[in-house]
Amino acid sequence: MSILKQLLLVALCVASSSFASAQNSAPILIEEFTATWCGWCPNGSYMLDTLLVDKPEVLVLTIHAEDPLSFPEGQEVADAFMNGTPSAAFNRQKLDGFFNVSVPWHEWAEVVEYDFGGIVPFEVISQTTFNETDRTLTIEVLTESKGVLNGDFRVNVMVVQKTFSDPGNITYYQSNFFDGQEDHPLGDAGWPITDYVYKNLVRAMLGGAWGLGNIIPETTVAGAEYTTTFTYTVPESYDVNNLLLVPVVSDYNEDVKDRSIITFSKEELDFTTGPTPEDTTVINTTDTTVTNMTDTTSVTVISGIESTELPINQLAFYPNPVKNTLFLQTPTPIKQYIIWDATGKKIIDGSATNGQTIQVHTLKQGLYFIEVIDQTNITWRNRFIKN
Repeated sequence: MSILKQLLLVALCVASSSFASAQNSAPILIEEFTATWCGWCPNGSYMLDTLLVDKPEVLVLTIHAEDPLSFPEGQEVADAFMNGTPSAAFNRQKLDGFFNVSVPWHEWAEVVEYDFGGIVPFEVISQTTFNETDRTLTIEVLTESKGVLNGDFRVNVMVVQKTFSDPGNITYYQSNFFDGQEDHPLGDAGWPITDYVYKNLVRAMLGGAWGLGNIIPETTVAGAEYTTTFTYTVPESYDVNNLLLVPVVSDYNEDVKDRSIITFSKEELDFTTGPTPEDTTVINTTDTTVTNMTDTTSVTVISGIESTELPINQLAFYPNPVKNTLFLQTPTPIKQYIIWDATGKKIIDGSATNGQTIQVHTLKQGLYFIEVIDQTNITWRNRFIKN
């Protein structure tokens, strides 16, 4: 069983509420079209925050148009869907009664109550590694088909900056028509707002504006898995831990107004680490998302747990997945072990029986990380699945 498949199973069984709900109702991705020059747009952001307080299943992303925060692929989507600024697309669906895919701001209160439900025919998840030397993200995306479908289905990944602000830089001043209006949250923010904080700002679409074709076949098979890999070089000015990745599966049709989003998920990046050797690859495990670790990986970060010089290629253990007894092979007998769950919480520690076996029958099903210290004080870490 592949690591990606194990990851999908863990996400479904352990902690991924988004996938559990996705089987019965569609998650909602709102793409708000906005601009720094748009004086109405700060109010649009405030409106969505207010309307979606009790809707955690909804993810709002902002796509800028014709301003310093826009980029070619995002501009292409905006040109296709935008209905003025601010306006917003809801799963890129063309809703009855609206001229374009994007909905004007004064209609949002009604549309957020729409039922976008129905059984979602795909599940999608990503897992990411980060090379600190060249600042490259390698993003593996796994899509699983839940039935037999025909169509042109596309896979994409949006790179999102969770917050961005550059106070005093006139390039990013935000126009604000509400300055001076009493009792309005933006009434004393200034015009322009010189220290505006942009939220969930889409910075790149790695599969282009409409995603990559030929990843998912035109006729799908129930239970089949389709995998592809994206790469992204994080600009020096970006904090990688301030990024969010949003893998997306969408329809593609000749009619641009019929290119709806089928499903999506999100991966919060967390590569927090202390001093590390050169050519380090750091593993993201936020929200139970786990990345492939090759035998040459020398440093990993597991939910904020730091490690240095961990030659995992010298640690062998089996079976994996395991039900009762985990057998380990190291050059010398094991002195101590520690097991963490997927959130980084220490579950158990102790000495291995006969120096080489660990009983794990009391653990719940899911993903775990293990640290092993042998009698020469060499330390290894790896991961395993408990059945």
